[in-house]
Amino acid sequence: MAWVDLMRGIILCDVLPLDDDAKTLRYIPLPDPIRPDDTIDESGGMYRDVAVVGSRIKYAEVKMHVRPGSAGPKGSFTIDGWTAVVWSRPANSFKESTTWGKDHEVHAHQVSFVDGKNKTAPGFELLPAVVDHQGNPQPTLVGIHVGHPKLSLSVGDNTLYLMAKVNRWYDKAWVIAVDMKNKRLRGVAEFGGAPRCSAFLHAYRQSRISEHLNVSQEMRTKSHLKRPGMPLPHGSSHKKPEIPPHHVMHHCPSGQNPRATWPTFPAQTTDDEDYDDDERTRMADDMDLE
Repeated sequence: MAWVDLMRGIILCDVLPLDDDAKTLRYIPLPDPIRPDDTIDESGGMYRDVAVVGSRIKYAEVKMHVRPGSAGPKGSFTIDGWTAVVWSRPANSFKESTTWGKDHEVHAHQVSFVDGKNKTAPGFELLPAVVDHQGNPQPTLVGIHVGHPKLSLSVGDNTLYLMAKVNRWYDKAWVIAVDMKNKRLRGVAEFGGAPRCSAFLHAYRQSRISEHLNVSQEMRTKSHLKRPGMPLPHGSSHKKPEIPPHHVMHHCPSGQNPRATWPTFPAQTTDDEDYDDDERTRMADDMDLE
């Protein structure tokens, strides 16, 4: 069992040890921040995530780089890129000598929008043009605000999901899927909860709930997103990309009921070859049950 403080570290307890006297707690500090001299004055969940994937504990952090002198009204500012890092360590090791290992580090300007076949990532056209505080055009991912990193729960999948906005007060948001290993944008989907939630305060959480649902192989591999009782972000008349669903349920404050939306991303690939249907079903559902 684990208790996670995204600002500090993880407390582990083996609740079923071979020796009853071995029920002890162990503290695992998180890796140093991307910029140790910076302070995080908001919720750690806005910039960090921890998940157990297979036999490893994975930790992700994203850091936006604020352009000096760009502060504007209502706390607005101009982004001059961002950095995302993923670390991991064995989940079953209580040895003090076990440390975090850095798996991937990606900077916004390194992310490619196309794959090895020169195909643009599904949904890329949804992202808006971005300008700085002086009206100068900015590279799309370099100038966009990001937060709420979420690790894929599928073993062998190096995808990191990020919420993206033009700025924190913008009433539209997107979920972008970044292949951290190959530094590629894998997909973009609109986040339907943005108009109801201010800034970056609320988002989504990943879950393996679909593994316990009786969903046929045909249903898993269908490209359309329509499900009974579940509203679509753009309405059913809009054509969706030929990719399997990746489920998200967002939540809002003040007792509002959560509403599910269905952004989509393709399954992870090792190189540039397409995955078959079995590989596509490895994508874990993202559904916020909080």
